[in-house]
Amino acid sequence: MKKLVILLSFLSLVSFANAQCQAGFTYTVNGNTVTLTDASTYSSPMNYTWYFNMGNCGPINSYSGSNPGTITGLYAGSYQVCLYLSDTMPSTCNSTFCDTITIVNGPHPVCDASYVTWIDSAAPYPVHFYNYNCYNANWYWDFGDGTSSTDQFPIHLYSVNGDYVVCLTTITTSGDTCSFCDTINSTPCPQLLNASYTYSINNNTASFTSNCSGSGLSNPYYWNFGDGTTDNSPNPTHTFLYNGTYSVCLTYMGNTMYCSKIFCDTITITTGAAYPCNPLFSYFPDTLTTNSIYYYDLSSMNIVAWNWSFPGGTPSSFNGQAVSVAYPSAGIYTAYLTVTNLSGVSCTYSNTVNVGNNCTNTLANFNMVPTSTPHVWNVVNTSTGTPPITYSWNWGDGSPFSTGATPNHTYAQAGWYNICVTLSDGNGCGSSYCTYDTLYKLYSPESIISVFVTSPTGIEDISLNNAFSIYPNPSNDILTIEAPQRASLKISNIEGQLIKSLTVIKNTTTIDVTTLPAGVYIMEVKTEKGVGVRKFVKE
Repeated sequence: MKKLVILLSFLSLVSFANAQCQAGFTYTVNGNTVTLTDASTYSSPMNYTWYFNMGNCGPINSYSGSNPGTITGLYAGSYQVCLYLSDTMPSTCNSTFCDTITIVNGPHPVCDASYVTWIDSAAPYPVHFYNYNCYNANWYWDFGDGTSSTDQFPIHLYSVNGDYVVCLTTITTSGDTCSFCDTINSTPCPQLLNASYTYSINNNTASFTSNCSGSGLSNPYYWNFGDGTTDNSPNPTHTFLYNGTYSVCLTYMGNTMYCSKIFCDTITITTGAAYPCNPLFSYFPDTLTTNSIYYYDLSSMNIVAWNWSFPGGTPSSFNGQAVSVAYPSAGIYTAYLTVTNLSGVSCTYSNTVNVGNNCTNTLANFNMVPTSTPHVWNVVNTSTGTPPITYSWNWGDGSPFSTGATPNHTYAQAGWYNICVTLSDGNGCGSSYCTYDTLYKLYSPESIISVFVTSPTGIEDISLNNAFSIYPNPSNDILTIEAPQRASLKISNIEGQLIKSLTVIKNTTTIDVTTLPAGVYIMEVKTEKGVGVRKFVKE
C-alpha cells in the first residue's frame, strides 16, 4: 500500500482544478467487470489517462481516451481508480479525480510465497530477503535461527555463518495463505572470493594480470578501465588515449547468485593526448511551469566542472550538469555553458533558447539499423523541426562532434559507445536524443565499426517511442511507466551510466525515484519489436 499512497499523495500535490477543467467519472460494477463513464468538464481539448491501482501492485492497468469502456477480468479486492486530465503543452490545466471500486465476485489472485535472497557486500554482511508478489498483504518469515520478521523485504544478520532453512508464510489481499521454504547459506561473498590484479605501463598502454580465487562462473572476469571501455578476458592489455588518472576495477563473479568481489586501483597516464574539450548542452520546457526551461549538459568527455550563465533568467536549482531556469516572460534568450575537463582544458558553448512558445514540433530522434555489411550500421535521422536546423553529433568516444543531418563516423578503439544528437531549429527550439542500446566495437582488429547517418526514406522505423510513456515528468518520488508487456527497462544518467534495470510483464509499472539525485535521466524500454527511449527529470 505504501507505493499507492505515495503516488496518490504526489498526484494531489501536482494536480489542480481551475475554471478550465475538472476531472470526474461514474461507474457500475457487474461481477468482476467495471464500466467507467466520463463526467469531466472542460473548455478546451483534453488528454485523458486512467489508472487502476490495487495495493502493492500499484497501477496494474492504464487506459487513455475519454471513454475506457468496460474493464473485465478483475481480481476480487478494492481498487483505487484515478482519472488524470490535462490539456496540451504548454499546460494550463491539470485535474485528478480518484474513487475506490470494490470487486466482490471475482477470482482470487494467486498466492505466491517464493522469495530470493542476496548477501550484502558491506560488513557485517546481512542477508536481504525479497518476496515480489504484489497481491500479498501480510508476511511471516522464519529465518531458521529462532528469529522471525513480518516485513515484506526483511534484512537479517546471522550470528554464525552456515546453512539455514528459511520459511515464508504469506496472506494475500483476498485472505488466501501459502508457504515456501528454502535452504540458504549466509556466508558472505568476501569470504568466498578473492580478487586483485597487478599491472605494468609502457607509454600509454597498460598490461593487466588478474589474481583471483574462489568458485567463479565460466567467464568470471569483468574489467572497467574507467574511460568508458570494458573487457572480459583474464589478462587484458588496454591503451588509454588520453592523459589522466583512471580508476580501473576488476569484478570477479562467483557461481553463487549475486556473489562477486570487486578490486579497484588507480592508473595515471602521462604520455597520451590531452582530453578534447567538446562543450554542448540541450534543453526542454517545463510542461507544468510557464516560461521555465530545463538545461542539461551533453559535453564530452570526462568533464569535472560546469559554469552556467543565463542572462535574463533566474536559476532555481543547480545540479552541475542539470539546471532549471525561470524566465520573466516569453522570448528569445541566450544561455552559456563553460566546462573544464580532466586535463584542465576549458571551453564554452552558447545557444539561443525559445522560451514560452510552442516547441512541440521540434524533436531529435534516430534509430540504429544494422546493414548487410558486417560492422556497419545506419543511423536513421528522423528528427523534426523548423528549418534551418543545426545538428551536433556526439559519438561517445571523445572525438570532435560532427555537424549536419547525415554525417558518418568510424570507431578506432574497442569499447561501448552511446551516440547522441542535439539540434536547434529556426524557432530557437532545441532537442536531444541518445541511443542507450549501446553500440559495441568488437575486440579484434578487423572488426572496426562504422556508422552512417541517413535520411528515413525507405528504411523502416523500428522505434517504440510512440508505444510507451512516462509520467509525471518531472518527478520527485514515483515515476509511472506505460510500456508493452514483457519489456525490459533501463534507467541511465545523462552520462550513460546504468542506474537501474528491471523486467516488467504488465502494461504499467511504478518506480520509486526518491533516492536518485536531482538531474536528467534516460529511460529505455526494449521488447522484441524494438527499442524506445524517453528522458525524465528527477527534481
